[in-house]
Amino acid sequence: MKGTYTSPAVEQTVTMISAVDDEACASLVADIVGHPSGLVSPKEFWLLNPPFSKSKISKRLAKLREAGVVAYADAPDQSPGEPRRYYYLTDDARAVFDRNNMFAPEPLKELFDRIDHSDEFLALLEKPRPNVAAETVYTE
Repeated sequence: MKGTYTSPAVEQTVTMISAVDDEACASLVADIVGHPSGLVSPKEFWLLNPPFSKSKISKRLAKLREAGVVAYADAPDQSPGEPRRYYYLTDDARAVFDRNNMFAPEPLKELFDRIDHSDEFLALLEKPRPNVAAETVYTE
């Protein structure tokens, strides 16, 4: 019996879509896509997702990183206690989601803008972010 061949692109698509199959992972991806900078700190995730524990968010971010959906960059020269790590959507993930009509940026940005954010969250939005060359980091 002959083995079946699955192309790397199909395997990548299945892996990435499978990674966002639970509510927490999908919410974290939506947060990144809707965020004005496309770069989200763990503290911002925690403030945007109060039903989820910090542990759950950390585990889901690890799952998304392992699947190649998100990556992170560290901001240089942050003061102690300031966010250093920022997560963003990878170019490959954006391409997979675009091909499958998932996580469209415009509706998620509109939704993000409608949220009544706390003063703490608004202060975090002003923090310097790392420079990331990913095309999927939208800064409109």
